Amino acid sequence: MSGFIRSTAKAIVLHEGRVLLNHAADAYRGDFYALPGGGQHRFETLEDAVVRECLEETGCRVRPLRLAAVCEEIWRSPAFRAAHPEYAHRMLHIFLCALVGDAPEAEPTEPDRGTYGIEWVPLSALGGRTLEPAVLTDCLPAVVAGSTPLFLGTQWID
Repeated sequence: MSGFIRSTAKAIVLHEGRVLLNHAADAYRGDFYALPGGGQHRFETLEDAVVRECLEETGCRVRPLRLAAVCEEIWRSPAFRAAHPEYAHRMLHIFLCALVGDAPEAEPTEPDRGTYGIEWVPLSALGGRTLEPAVLTDCLPAVVAGSTPLFLGTQWID
């Protein structure tokens, strides 16, 4: 896995002032909320990846509207790097997406390990939660409001 950087597609899905998030926990981050999305398959477009991942993880059908942000995550922890080399260095391509149809009380078709379920979290309530990627906690409204993609920088994770 030397030199491997994982390409991921993540979705910001808004509905009635709330954002769709996966509620999860693991040994490294504890309890956290993550944008739905995941790894891009070889020969799959980023747009197709975000649509597929949202359906798998949340049961919601989405349509990408625009690339909203890009950020990079690099884990410093040797234990994390050894246990999860495919996740130790990731590029996150974050899309603003529209919900296709009504906001369902959907069930994931392929939930990620460690995921409790999905939640529609009010934008005003994000501050009290651990969000992944963490850099979005303070800038999500600006990312949503922007008309051009933002590079959110590199987040080094201990």
